[in-house]
Amino acid sequence: MTEFRIQDVDHAPWLPANAKPLLEKILGQSAIWTGWVDGKVVAVCGITLVHPHYGHCWTYLHPDALTHRYWLHRRTKRILQNYVRASKLFRVDAVCLASHVEASIWLDRLGLKRESGPMRYYGPQGETMVRHVWFPRGING
Repeated sequence: MTEFRIQDVDHAPWLPANAKPLLEKILGQSAIWTGWVDGKVVAVCGITLVHPHYGHCWTYLHPDALTHRYWLHRRTKRILQNYVRASKLFRVDAVCLASHVEASIWLDRLGLKRESGPMRYYGPQGETMVRHVWFPRGING
């Protein structure tokens, strides 16, 4: 995993078409890192600060990322925990498709627990999503 550079998008043609402008927009308020395997981008992960003590996690994963899931998970979890600790965040959350069981498992293993029931029409195409949350300082901060 390396610190993300906007040029990394050029090595990830599998990213959605709107990824580059979106990543350029959030770069200033986000910590973003890139997962490389054999010169190919298999993951772009990040946490975007919404408020000084609240961060929102997100991930783009190439299907080949599953082949490297143990390495990718350990590195992502370590980077995420170090960033959250250094930033003194109270709340970290992420959303995923309600139907995407693997994404829920990924978030659970990163330390985020399911917080909400189905959030209908929440996704960019009107998909049903669920929210996962982590309170690094405990529920009372």
